Amino acid sequence: MSGTSTGTPVDPTRAFRERARLEADRYGPDPWIFVRELLQNSRDAGARRVRFVVEQDDSRERVTCHDDGEGMTFEHARRYLFSLYASSKEGSKNQAGKFGVGFWSVLRFEPASIVIRSCPRDGAAWGLRLDGSLATAVHVEPRNQPGTEISLERPRGDGRLEHRVFDAVWQSGRYLHHRDEPDLPVALDINGRSANADFALGAPSTIFRKRGLRGAVGLGPAPRVELFSRGLRVRAAACLEDLVAPAGRHTARMRVMFPELPGGLAPQALLESEHLELLLSRADARDNRALQKLVRLAQRELERLVDRQLAHARPQWFGRRALEAVRSALRASMLLRSLLGAAGGAAIALVIARVLWGFGGTTTPTPTPTDSAPPASEPVAVTETAPAPRPYRDLGARYRGPKVDVLSPASAEPVDLRYAPASERLYLTALSFSELATDGSPLHEAVATATADYTGTRCDDTCVEISLPFASDGGTTRIPVPTGHRVVDGSVTLDGRTLALRSNAEGQPLVVAEAPLAGDLHYRTAPAPDPSRTPVVHVRARLPGDLVRDAVRVRALPIAERVELLLTVVRRAVRYDHTPATAEHHTLLAKRGVGFIDRTLEIGAGDCDVQNSLLVALLHDAQVPARLAVGFVGAHGRAMPWLHAWVEYRGEDGTWRVADASDRLTAGVLLPRATTDDGGAGDDGPIAIAGTAEDDGAAPPEIAVAATPPSPNAATATAPAAPVSPPLADAAPGVIGTVDVADGGGGWRRAIRSYDARWPYVVRGIPVALLMLSLWLLFGTRMRRATQLDDSADLSRLLKGVLQQPGAFGHVAALFHRPLVPLCGGDSISLHRARELAARGRLYRTQQHSVLATRAIRSTAAVLDDNTGEGLTVADALGAVDLDRWSAMLARSQSDRMLGAVNDALRERGEDWCVRVADDIPGGMAVLELAPLGVRLPGTPASRLVLMDADDPVLARAAALDRRSPGAGVLLALDHVAARLGLADRRRDELLAEVAREALLEAFGR
Repeated sequence: MSGTSTGTPVDPTRAFRERARLEADRYGPDPWIFVRELLQNSRDAGARRVRFVVEQDDSRERVTCHDDGEGMTFEHARRYLFSLYASSKEGSKNQAGKFGVGFWSVLRFEPASIVIRSCPRDGAAWGLRLDGSLATAVHVEPRNQPGTEISLERPRGDGRLEHRVFDAVWQSGRYLHHRDEPDLPVALDINGRSANADFALGAPSTIFRKRGLRGAVGLGPAPRVELFSRGLRVRAAACLEDLVAPAGRHTARMRVMFPELPGGLAPQALLESEHLELLLSRADARDNRALQKLVRLAQRELERLVDRQLAHARPQWFGRRALEAVRSALRASMLLRSLLGAAGGAAIALVIARVLWGFGGTTTPTPTPTDSAPPASEPVAVTETAPAPRPYRDLGARYRGPKVDVLSPASAEPVDLRYAPASERLYLTALSFSELATDGSPLHEAVATATADYTGTRCDDTCVEISLPFASDGGTTRIPVPTGHRVVDGSVTLDGRTLALRSNAEGQPLVVAEAPLAGDLHYRTAPAPDPSRTPVVHVRARLPGDLVRDAVRVRALPIAERVELLLTVVRRAVRYDHTPATAEHHTLLAKRGVGFIDRTLEIGAGDCDVQNSLLVALLHDAQVPARLAVGFVGAHGRAMPWLHAWVEYRGEDGTWRVADASDRLTAGVLLPRATTDDGGAGDDGPIAIAGTAEDDGAAPPEIAVAATPPSPNAATATAPAAPVSPPLADAAPGVIGTVDVADGGGGWRRAIRSYDARWPYVVRGIPVALLMLSLWLLFGTRMRRATQLDDSADLSRLLKGVLQQPGAFGHVAALFHRPLVPLCGGDSISLHRARELAARGRLYRTQQHSVLATRAIRSTAAVLDDNTGEGLTVADALGAVDLDRWSAMLARSQSDRMLGAVNDALRERGEDWCVRVADDIPGGMAVLELAPLGVRLPGTPASRLVLMDADDPVLARAAALDRRSPGAGVLLALDHVAARLGLADRRRDELLAEVAREALLEAFGR
């Protein structure tokens, strides 16, 4: 056989063409990716200007890219440009392209011909024309200016070529900068139109720069985050979190549309880092540590920008700003957290060492008074027995105001008050005073005046049964009621005879007697909000300036937090003390005419009603409804024999709660429970009274006195051997060492030497730590920033953006937890709190301040102000209940006999609903919770109101049926209401059973 080949001739360029086409396809479906590659090659060649010329005629269209870079020799082009996977840029840190495939992305343009001209600064100019298939190449006339020119030609399209080229250049390279001078932009123009832009965003925004990276964060109408490498975009996303999220939540496409949020603001960011690693196509970056670090930095800068914008629009007092600044610094710096933690640990270690071992100097044991006396916690028995309990009488005429009373048998008020369940620890209020004199002493009625009928509550599983011997000479008598409770309607009986209650201006229940009364008084109470209006404080006590500032600064906080902070202020200013010396000091200053608050702060000590009267004055200035309460502390089902004073404050839900400056265990609790078998930390000291009606002021017989109030079951009397401290007060010290400081300052020097001898590196390490901290502050954060804020104080657009895209703002805690949403009445709540209330259906809105809205505002419900942009935005987004619309619907609502029977059936089965009808009810039915609003409708005992549309066809049939057969009409209406309310089948069956029975009996004539 012959060795001659007779097959088809092999095309030597075919393999190259196929491979080049394959690599071009790897750039994705975007045909304009070649624009970025041309820009990248020009930038890598050191170009300072890149021009695109777009030309079109009847049959052809052409794109020509001119740059003034270094150019390239024909030999260089043959080795690298016309070869795949060969790049002259490998190993060059300032080069954007390194893979040797980017130029061939021009094949995505589908060119019919490709013309390449280049004039190197050192070498001969050359030119070459390739056909679209890359099968042929011919030399053409070269250019005569340094640089490179790429011309792509193809058949004419739809005539929008210039627009598409400009858009591709703008989106990909508007921030392109010079290879060797990062601050120098590369001038870009398309047919003379500039495509450059400043690396910045509109206000509010922050531009930051650090070695190797730069960025800009801001708030704008469209959620937009773009990632750049050496001035060219490599990734885009809707938010910073999506930039490092799994594929699908970001894109590397050349042309990206960022839809705007309707009326809202969203985070925007431009990020660039030279540490990013690009993929082979150079159209995206790897999710490496550099990218994650860059995103975290942008998140911190965005949070900082939002904090500054909020502070600009809603200024905070200096202390709050300083606290927020410290928190931000700690969140941003691991080093600062470590240093602070180390310093705190060292300080704690030094304090512990001081407590355990002292300073190490000369010590002299000093015995305390407890060395020669029994401990205060061990009662000492006395021979006298406790007096018999006396009937309860009104205490108004016998309370002598806040003063220090020494614990003695004469200070007891033994009343055989009992209650069940005995496990409850109750604070039973016998007197309460909302008004204070200008010197801070409480004003009260010696004889209570009845002003209205008492509004009670219903009994449920939390009812308390109370009984006590009662006596009255006629007139009005205030009866003890646990704080946070109200008397159950119809439950008050005296020896089996029902008594009606009245109330005074303070809202206390009164027994009104035309003649003397005596007997066993029984009544029930249950936890319930106060339906009356918040007491108006007509006169405020005169407080020192520093206490006034403390009260004013906490007004923006929730009520519970205000109370907690002001409790701390009172305990620091006035310690608990009811010793004879303190009592005499108070008496002496009072005789000199020194006002209550002035003498209390001058002495710095007092008992329970002294401390708590000061707390009431502070709470009034902090805009917290509060009053001083005097009464009994109950434990194990009985009242202790001493009177006690505490503070009642009204919470956001309208319920009165206990705050006790003399007992840390009672602060902020509604119904605390006993913690010890003998009553625990209950009564913190006596409130003396002037005497009883029986003895006309004479001292009662001696009774048992103990360090803590004895159990009601105590069989023997005891008395303390020394003045008693309140619960949780500092215990008496034991034998401790003392340091001689008589040398005029040598003591502290010896103390330092003592520490230095034990821990030789601690004291010496402090200067080193301070030096390291200073160096870090100077050189560790060399971040340059420029911030531009929006002068508008309207935050509605920002809040709308947060509500539309909460995930995009998830790392900006201030937007969710700072009180930015205005309420009617002047207060504000946070967005987080507003969302919580909206989820429970307890977020309301008003624009016209209707009657219902006004009552809700008085009851401290969260009512958004629709007259402000922020309130309107949040109300619309969260679906707040429109009280103006409800007020109008209630005004035109009505009831009839059939609906009255429906409501009776609901009430008998324990369903807390009231059904009425009105015209034009959206959806045919509307439901409103009345309890959170603190309102009750006349004749409507239920706390949930249901309005049905008057044109409801089922109710219309029920009304027609009711005229012929009332039982059947009520059954049909009740069944329809239960179905619309979505009651469970079991509840629905139980509800309908009795009504159905009555309807059947009616049908059979029984």
